Amino acid sequence: YGVDPSKVVVIPPGVDTVRFRPPEDKEALRRELGFPARPLVFTLGRLDQRKGFDLFFQAAARLLERDRANPPLFVISAGAGDSPQQEEQRRKLEELISSLGVRDHVRWLGVLPQGELPRYYGAADVFVLPSRYELFGIVMLEAMACGVPVVATRFGGPAEVIAHGETGFLVDPTDPEELAGAIEALLSNPGLRREMGRRARRVAEERYSWTASARLHRELYRRLQGEGGEGEGR
Repeated sequence: YGVDPSKVVVIPPGVDTVRFRPPEDKEALRRELGFPARPLVFTLGRLDQRKGFDLFFQAAARLLERDRANPPLFVISAGAGDSPQQEEQRRKLEELISSLGVRDHVRWLGVLPQGELPRYYGAADVFVLPSRYELFGIVMLEAMACGVPVVATRFGGPAEVIAHGETGFLVDPTDPEELAGAIEALLSNPGLRREMGRRARRVAEERYSWTASARLHRELYRRLQGEGGEGEGR
């Protein structure tokens, strides 16, 4: 747009790392929420074709083919259809779930209350952001703050937050096989999963907490005040 880069400062969205934090006892939390003792893969978002939930379920089908002894449970939180467009998207996804033969391994939740979100993130082994393109993905930060490794699209904002192979995995979500492989790598390696979760939590605290966001805003205001002085409209 021809804007002078020196006049542009980007301060990313923040997350409440006090409210979104790792659970004290993941297994006890799962029992409270009514989840079985199985690996749990979680995703959530609005019902929109761009969110890639169809790719999420295609990846689920591949994973279930590989592990029949201890199959993961795939949990999705999304609206039941608050508009004709969302209702149509819900119908298509339900048909896809049936055609893939994964219905017994999917639990579809409605839109969760904000107060309940940390509990569901905390119960998950892996959080998946399968969007075909994502501007930023605040849900990614919420999961990271809860100590959960993220598998996310490499297209858009997630690539600026997630260090591939350190705090999560970045994949081409239009390739269900690559998406499934990244989820499987975390589910099959508890040590890697825990370490990535710890690193993800640390990144959320140090770079994306509200404290960090407030500090960045304060530094910017002080810099502008120093550059422009008072009364110059800066």
